[in-house]
Amino acid sequence: MKKLRFLSLVLIIFILGGIIAACSKTDTQSPQPSQPSASKEPASETPTEGADESPDTEPGEIKMPLVDERIEFSVWIPGAPAATTRLKHEDDNIAIQAVEQLTNVHINRIRPGGTDGQEQFNLSVVSGDLPDSYITNPNFYIGGFDMYIEDEIIIDLSDYIDFFPNYQRIRMTNDDTRRRTITDTGKIPGLFEIKKTVQPSFVGLVTRGDLLDSLGVSKPETFEEYRELLIKFRDLGMKTPLLISNTGLEDGFMAGYGVGWSNYNGFFQEDGQVKFAPLEEGFKDYLMMMNQWYEERLIDQDFAGFVSSPFDYSPYASGEAGIWSTLYTVFTPIELAAAEVEGFRITTLTAPVKSKGDTRKLTIYNQSNTLISDGIETITTACENVEILLKYYDFFFTEEGSRYCDYGVEGVTYTMVDGKPVFTDLVMNDTEGYGSIYAIWGDYTYTGPKRLYDWERELLPTMSDETLNAGSVWDANFTGEYVLPDVSVSIEDSAEYSQIVSDATTFISETAPKFILGTIPFSEYDSFIQTLKDMRIDVAIAIKQAAFDRYMAR
Repeated sequence: MKKLRFLSLVLIIFILGGIIAACSKTDTQSPQPSQPSASKEPASETPTEGADESPDTEPGEIKMPLVDERIEFSVWIPGAPAATTRLKHEDDNIAIQAVEQLTNVHINRIRPGGTDGQEQFNLSVVSGDLPDSYITNPNFYIGGFDMYIEDEIIIDLSDYIDFFPNYQRIRMTNDDTRRRTITDTGKIPGLFEIKKTVQPSFVGLVTRGDLLDSLGVSKPETFEEYRELLIKFRDLGMKTPLLISNTGLEDGFMAGYGVGWSNYNGFFQEDGQVKFAPLEEGFKDYLMMMNQWYEERLIDQDFAGFVSSPFDYSPYASGEAGIWSTLYTVFTPIELAAAEVEGFRITTLTAPVKSKGDTRKLTIYNQSNTLISDGIETITTACENVEILLKYYDFFFTEEGSRYCDYGVEGVTYTMVDGKPVFTDLVMNDTEGYGSIYAIWGDYTYTGPKRLYDWERELLPTMSDETLNAGSVWDANFTGEYVLPDVSVSIEDSAEYSQIVSDATTFISETAPKFILGTIPFSEYDSFIQTLKDMRIDVAIAIKQAAFDRYMAR
């Protein structure tokens, strides 16, 4: 009966998502059961406040090997392995081999088929054939981690603190990190990936720097200045002055109106009150502006059918686009060299605001105000050697362990210079001809375990100043007052909340572009709002508010 509630919820989610796929399973066993430690999370620790406070990385002692006789664990990880075709199997990766030799722990990685990680995760859980551990996106746990603990799918790690001292110390560095790594009831659901320092926005707006120079104009700051630049691009004969996604909901332009979409499904908070962007005046103002720009032919006239990723460089290299959003590592010298326009140069833009000096209070495209990354590793009730697996995971929250994930193997892909890892020529000069640093990392670093993540490894000396400084430009006017952290909807509310939000999201994603295209006139906007209310979006907001209140009380 324990799993009945969870199975009912998952059934609803399956129906909502139209799930038809099947799950592939892998059987592995971990012998020698043992008893948990009796120590609890210390109530006396008082973490400091501020998400920007970097964690204390002084390493805790871990004796190697972790076990005298080789032990195996089954770990479920969605998605394809981060390796190129040069490796026949992930286990051929020298960083993985080095860690296994050091720890005497072998990981059997279960890679489910299919592209929908949420769907495959649900199917794995429902099957009852649990692995020892899941390494997933935290958002996969619909209904919150407490539900999965209560239904005996994953275990509360509060009784096992002695086995992950490094992670425990790091997660208690500041109040934001502490809150984000426990449940509403104070349980420790797993080990989250934690960054060494807060990473600024890594996706943002860019434009053609070469055209700014030829036009003799400065970077735009306000919506009107953006419009004036787009008009210049249009008058040059540019096919797509502004390239946007097929929903038309672009965080980079919405934030200046005090609303957002992609990071939080439209939810944000203002002075502790949870709000839903489409119900706010700023959302309508944004759509009206985009409709005007569309009618002025400043926006891609075929945007509703645009399916390419903003990380795909090809649509822009032809010179047909003037302003778009992209990942900062895309406009490196290698990619720029492939451009079809002579002198092609990308430059970053700060998200527009209504008036000069205004600030934006929401993050754009990704969360840039927390040390917590987007991954967690949980231990299931099927695991028979919990403490050994936790010691293994804790190793990656030490300086030595994290380097296997971020830098690879010392002497091969990096060397230590003045106490810091520095990539070798294999990485910096691609001496093996991989053609991409990400392909090199795929074959030479241990991708999988959550760790103390040194995201600054991405800042390579081969990058241009434009690339290296992208985050500071994108976040130049960011203050963050409206940001809503990841919060857990209660077990009782999960099914209702999921249904409402799923229906509302589909409706909004289908309707918003029609307002921009003009196929639905703004005289029908009140009907749009009423439909959301009929979908009981107010109930979803109240559920989110209760979840946020519980989060703040953690």
